[in-house]
Amino acid sequence: MENARICIVEDNRIVAEDIRQTLEDIGYEVTGIATSAEKAMALADVTRPDLALMDINLGKGRDGVKVAGQFRDTFNIPVVYLTAHADKATLSRAKKTQPLGYLIKPFDRQEIESTLEIALYKCRVDRKLQKSEQWLATTLKCIGDGVIATDAKGMIRYLNPVAEALTGWRSEQALGHALEDVFRIINEKTRKTCKNPVTEVLTTGSGINLSSNTLLVNRNGNEIPIKDSGSPIVLENGETVGVVIVFQDDTRNKAAAMAVRESETRYRTFVENFQGIAFRSFGKTAVEFITGNVQAITGYDNTDFKSGRINYYDLIHPEDMPWYQKEIEAFRTGDSRTARRDYRIIGKDGQVRWVVENVTRIKGTGGQIGVDGTIQDITHRKQAETQINLLKKAIDNLAESVMITDAASRIQYVNRSFEETSGYTSEEIIGETPGMLRSGLHDDAFYREIWEALIRKEPWFGKFINRKKDGTLFHEKATISPVLDKSGSISHFIAVKRDITEDLIREKRIQQSQKMESIGTLAGGIAHDFNNIL
Repeated sequence: MENARICIVEDNRIVAEDIRQTLEDIGYEVTGIATSAEKAMALADVTRPDLALMDINLGKGRDGVKVAGQFRDTFNIPVVYLTAHADKATLSRAKKTQPLGYLIKPFDRQEIESTLEIALYKCRVDRKLQKSEQWLATTLKCIGDGVIATDAKGMIRYLNPVAEALTGWRSEQALGHALEDVFRIINEKTRKTCKNPVTEVLTTGSGINLSSNTLLVNRNGNEIPIKDSGSPIVLENGETVGVVIVFQDDTRNKAAAMAVRESETRYRTFVENFQGIAFRSFGKTAVEFITGNVQAITGYDNTDFKSGRINYYDLIHPEDMPWYQKEIEAFRTGDSRTARRDYRIIGKDGQVRWVVENVTRIKGTGGQIGVDGTIQDITHRKQAETQINLLKKAIDNLAESVMITDAASRIQYVNRSFEETSGYTSEEIIGETPGMLRSGLHDDAFYREIWEALIRKEPWFGKFINRKKDGTLFHEKATISPVLDKSGSISHFIAVKRDITEDLIREKRIQQSQKMESIGTLAGGIAHDFNNIL
């Protein structure tokens, strides 16, 4: 460790300065001097030296042994002790901190230099070994395979976390146990116990692989399919000191193999019961298979298509065919592997049906490009969409304002009449709450009455005074109804409202007119009576 950085912890300042001078003359860098335990910890935290020269006796407070332990545990800084004398108990405590050496006061330059050279060498070796151990331990913890290491007698010395999870044994429980106690393996077919892999490896002196039918019986009695191998641990001198077993959970691979065996059966069952048409095609006429609900959709049997007597493309509605051909060409030359198309066909009975076609580009065994696809009848869905569009158009053109909110009163839809009445566009109001329209003329009890009715899943009928976007007040007569989902819970609210501002103004004018007419009649009667008196 060239140009090593060393800190000095010595309560005698004169001795400390003398040591500093000696170290700097030798060529070491002194990061600082600390004369107490507290100063030593602060100095180590800031300078992080490679090694510390530590006086065992630091006067009052903590002694050097305690500080050395904190140096090691907190900063991983090794120490060389400085001492003039120490009792056996202190020396015993000092050994526990694993010092790299001792210097007995008084000492000379040669003693310091030789002691520090040996200490720094040990420090360099220890850190290299520590780094290697950390690297190896981290690697073994992170790999996806289980790892068990034994000694030459087959006694367990190490389990990584994956091995713990698979065997059901924690590392501290398994250490010292024979391999067969923790790693119980049987043959899946014969149910017999497999040979001890440690014995096989030590006998052959080489690596082994277990049968593909091996099951690990873990501590809980669960059986796990595994793949594994065993190899000897051999030192440089050729001595075999143990065996390492590497294994992995093979459950997924076993399941995948079974899935492959069953896939064709499942696929055929699906296709035969599919409420649509499944097909594979290479070109306009080369239909490799076409099956499913063919006759119900097209009116033709699937043999008509397989034999080539009927070409499916001839069934496409003439008005949709130009668009469909463009879509086909764009798909064949484009980058997308999948496509979806809605179009019409004319069946054998002459009826027009809407269908949806989903296709995926494939490559045949000869390299030719084709498609796997499905065709489903969506006529009823299209008819429902048409009905919905008609209803939406009707609602959009109603004279009454219509507002739909979710259960949390967030507005999801307003019609054109709402926009015209309130002055808010749908873009401005959607996502907001009806509170945007409040005029401030209704008290909390008024709105509480509305909510109580709606929560009881009853409609509410009444009148509002609301405020438009421009601040103008207007009167509305409203019906608010809760909408229930299949479970009976409220999912939405629908408000249908009519602006009655003009109606109220007219009504007020009529009442005023009737009042004036009554006053005129009364005045005329009084005048008539007065004339009679005269």
